[in-house]
Amino acid sequence: MIAIAIAGLAFEQETVEAQVFGALKGLLGDTGTQAITSRLKDADRPREGPPATVLCNGALVLAALGVVVQLKHAMSTVWPRACLCHF
Repeated sequence: MIAIAIAGLAFEQETVEAQVFGALKGLLGDTGTQAITSRLKDADRPREGPPATVLCNGALVLAALGVVVQLKHAMSTVWPRACLCHF
């Protein structure tokens, strides 16, 4: 969102968004791009207050935790003896 805003200062906002969402579609596919697009479009509009904020932040933390766990697993596969963490 910050990168889109900064690039929007130099270029046309719609062009920047089309380029970013096109790149995301190549990386994440249609479903991932739709999820990020809806999140970015709704970012400037407040929702239902604290319950929605807590729910969204909880989902974000769980997703980030999943990424870290998968990254640790991948690193352990590549370098099995180099991992000093045992969790």
